[in-house]
Amino acid sequence: MNVEKYKMTAHRGLFNNNGGIPENSMAAFSLAVAEGYAIELDVHLTADGELAVFHDHSLKRMTGDEREIEKCTLSELGGLRLLGTEWTVPTLEEVLELVDGKVALLIEIKNRGLAGPLERRLISELDGYRGEYMIESFNPLPLIWIRRHRPRIPLGQLLDRKNSKTGGFLRKVVCGHMLLNPLFRPDFVACHLRDAAAQRESCRRSGRRVFCWTARGEKQIEKFRDLCDGLIFEMDGAR
Repeated sequence: MNVEKYKMTAHRGLFNNNGGIPENSMAAFSLAVAEGYAIELDVHLTADGELAVFHDHSLKRMTGDEREIEKCTLSELGGLRLLGTEWTVPTLEEVLELVDGKVALLIEIKNRGLAGPLERRLISELDGYRGEYMIESFNPLPLIWIRRHRPRIPLGQLLDRKNSKTGGFLRKVVCGHMLLNPLFRPDFVACHLRDAAAQRESCRRSGRRVFCWTARGEKQIEKFRDLCDGLIFEMDGAR
């Protein structure tokens, strides 16, 4: 795991949602590559078993469509436009072809349930990719699955004690206290900025790296740059 490649990681690409460069779009990824920043991105499994790069489970915020992305086919997603621009929801295959190892990738698995189909498809695509990448998730179950099947892939536990992204017992207890971490031994923890100092001390004791999200604008970037091994950032302050 070459942490130096992730020192500055562009959140969902180097995007500007108000300036015609939507998050998680090929335009945002192209700009991040051109500027030499590592890229954080999100992957979902579509209804027909493809990997789409998109953050929300709902399509509404970015496309106006009321459906959830997991219930759409890739063909259906191709008919939608991101924030009214020319850009559509890309596939992971398209992003890997674009990046082609020029910068490192930080891939978040968007899976709210049990592991299996998404993770299997993901490692199938990544097995042929020669660039640097790591995988993270709020849900520890995909990380346990990947550790079992591809033990050398660097894995990270996403952690937000205040607003965890998984549900029920898993959210409140298991993820909040990282109780399943011994089952896959995460290489890093990725936490909210508010937890940066505490996680830095904890990770130093355990030998893990710590990543922080999301610094927005120059002031936050300067404040948190040295508190973590990798800073996930946005330049325009967009959310």
